[in-house]
Amino acid sequence: MFAGSDDGGERAAAIYSLLGTAQLNGLNIEAYLRYLFERLPDHPINRVHELLPWNLATEIPAMRLAA
Repeated sequence: MFAGSDDGGERAAAIYSLLGTAQLNGLNIEAYLRYLFERLPDHPINRVHELLPWNLATEIPAMRLAA
């Protein structure tokens, strides 16, 4: 409704879904986004699945929320 267009709404939904999934996997959202933005420019497109929250939650414990 407030995304400006249907395409903008779909993009916002994809980002919200990614961040929600990161949160459900116990990741610190800010640390996860920082990690993504640092690695995405040089990361091969055929291995982008490696950057999904459920793959990083077990590989990078420092990114997890403090219990």
